[in-house]
Amino acid sequence: MAVAAKIGLELVNVNITDINDASGKIEAQGKKAAAESIEKARIAEALERRKGASGVAEAEKLRDTEVAVHVAEKDIVRPLFVLARLNFTVQVLCCR
Repeated sequence: MAVAAKIGLELVNVNITDINDASGKIEAQGKKAAAESIEKARIAEALERRKGASGVAEAEKLRDTEVAVHVAEKDIVRPLFVLARLNFTVQVLCCR
């Protein structure tokens, strides 16, 4: 930049497109950083997929429980009320 100032130029913006060194250390560090970034992204994706699968399993479990409650109500509780209306003695042996 000192050379540019000597001839009366002022650099406002500079874009660096490539940096090299003789030993290749800079390029190796870049590859390492890229590999670490890809690995982190893969881990994050796997965790989100697992969270999604857990959520689906929980929703299915809740749905199955609700269906079981409705079936039990239809098959057990409603007939007991019908019998009670007909003046039958109804004895409930177990409840939740």
